[in-house]
Amino acid sequence: MDSKNEYQGMWWLPEKPENKFVGALTFPQNEGAELRIIGCFDKHNLLEPIIILGETTDGKKISLINCIQTDLRTSHPGGETSVFEIDFIFIGVHFLKIEDVKFKSLSVHFSYLDEWLDFKSLNERNGANGEIIISFKKPGSVKTKLKDGTEITIDIVGNIVHPPDMHTELRLNSKSFIIIKPQQEKSFQEFRGIIRTIQNFITLALGEEVSEPLSITGITEVNKQLIGGQPYNPPVTIINRFVKSNNHKKMMKHKMIFSFDTISHRFSAFLNTWFENASSFKTIFDLYFGIKYNPSLYVDNQFLNCIIAVEAFHRYDVEGEYLSEAEYETIRQTLVDAIPASIDKFHRQSLENRIKYGYEYSMIKRLSEITQTYEKNIGMFIDDTALFNKQVVDTRNYMIHNTHAPKESVCEGKDLIILTKKLKLLLEVLLLRKLGFTEEETNNLISKHERFKLKYIENSVILSYI
Repeated sequence: MDSKNEYQGMWWLPEKPENKFVGALTFPQNEGAELRIIGCFDKHNLLEPIIILGETTDGKKISLINCIQTDLRTSHPGGETSVFEIDFIFIGVHFLKIEDVKFKSLSVHFSYLDEWLDFKSLNERNGANGEIIISFKKPGSVKTKLKDGTEITIDIVGNIVHPPDMHTELRLNSKSFIIIKPQQEKSFQEFRGIIRTIQNFITLALGEEVSEPLSITGITEVNKQLIGGQPYNPPVTIINRFVKSNNHKKMMKHKMIFSFDTISHRFSAFLNTWFENASSFKTIFDLYFGIKYNPSLYVDNQFLNCIIAVEAFHRYDVEGEYLSEAEYETIRQTLVDAIPASIDKFHRQSLENRIKYGYEYSMIKRLSEITQTYEKNIGMFIDDTALFNKQVVDTRNYMIHNTHAPKESVCEGKDLIILTKKLKLLLEVLLLRKLGFTEEETNNLISKHERFKLKYIENSVILSYI
């Protein structure tokens, strides 16, 4: 290994272990993982191998998953060079086929996890004769179980960092991990779904984007060894294609919507509710957290994501029908029969499709019900719900249908940014309430934060335009 983010070694395809090539795997922070080999697996085609195996110069086994060949160069002299982009790197194991990529457990560390948990593990005190005593005391682990039997454990590990000059400097730090252990082995793809659900949970709690895991280690049966007659599974280090920097800014507890301490006595119930909601609210989660993890999205896209998520929430929470589909059938048929026979067939199909769902609530009806139901939680940032509802629906219709010139209630420019910010906060309130916080608890949480206040929203947008 030449550096922390580079491995030199031999590389081959699982189905052709006899054809090995010298090469280097690099994965610099925020730039993407790349394998460059001297030679080629195929002289005529750019390949997309599911798996490439490797062994480093110091004997580490590596599996590269989801590989795409981006270049094949031939030079004289020098020969061929092949370049591959890599999605996932597994250090410490050889997976011969994709079905083997399974784990018994994964240990994950996220950005801001230490701050969110705020477990006190490091202590210092003055001893006699100028002695300074610094110690790490491991707090008790937090353990809970999801309804499918998956164990979730929060653990703290202490670590001594040895700088080059140990005579003048010594560092002791602690790091938090979330350990996921299902009842039986799961594929890495299944684990990724669990990881993303936990990532979303912490993102909501912080009100701040939590990036992809900064570190993942896993235990798999594939690399099981016998040491002294006892089975041992060496931990496998898992690296995402884009390695994130660990130098994220620190987050103070008062900036969070809620800390672990706020829900520690209800953590198990809240986490189980969140996982249940993750299935029912998949569309809502994908749309809302898609914005949180991609803040550079155009404001138009953010607005549309939000309004679709709000509508999906109402459909799940209330359903929203003027009458049942069966009761509406007679009315539907009457309306369809009233369509003139002389109109174009495509026009007829369009009208029939509009009539088909006439028993469902309109967008304005859905939004009005939501803002009325949660009125006491959203008053800090929506002072006129009737105007807000009209602006949201008219702006949405204008964007989707590109109707005539903008009306007074259609928002553009900084007004659209303000409206979108309000929609995001509305979604956060809905998610907090569905997580299990009461109306009063939700008000207590959000009242402490400037970003939930209307004047702060308006001023922040105005300042961005200066």
